Amino acid sequence: MLSQCSKNQIVMPCALTQGFPVYDCSAPAGGLVRVLLLPYTELVSVTQASYLISAITDTGSPSTWYAYNLQEETGLLESTENKNVQNNSLFYDVNLSFTLNKMESAKSAELHLLAIQRLCAIVETVEGNYFFIGDERGAHKTGTNTSSSGTAFGDANQYSINLLAKSSHDCYQVDAAVIAGLTIA
Repeated sequence: MLSQCSKNQIVMPCALTQGFPVYDCSAPAGGLVRVLLLPYTELVSVTQASYLISAITDTGSPSTWYAYNLQEETGLLESTENKNVQNNSLFYDVNLSFTLNKMESAKSAELHLLAIQRLCAIVETVEGNYFFIGDERGAHKTGTNTSSSGTAFGDANQYSINLLAKSSHDCYQVDAAVIAGLTIA
């Protein structure tokens, strides 16, 4: 049962919540800075507790995470919770979309390789946080992936990439110390 309160009454969080602090007038900035990709077959395990990854084990030899540095406001990580009460199911669709500038043969070939395999991804947000997708079954390059020359001089000449992972949980955050231990190209 929800309780009603007056303007001056202080409401304590219920046992279900942690009482998240109130933000001041400046909210966190959105957007992605960088995307790191690894073939799913090279992921051995992730160690996580309370949605925070403290270790990532890959096949090591060394496994290389491939980095894409993004232009401002060209990347999005979005997780959608899907709950069906009647079927008693809960899963998440995690979508990573970003663009890469300048169409060219080397990028086309590389993006084709991404399309034919499962991937793991780590994204770095503008705020300097890292999030992991694809730990359970990998992520697939799916949906509308396009390459476009643009029409006018001011249009973008780019690739639009979409990765989708289905998961039993929302995105795990990755401790920054873990990122420092990865081999990144």
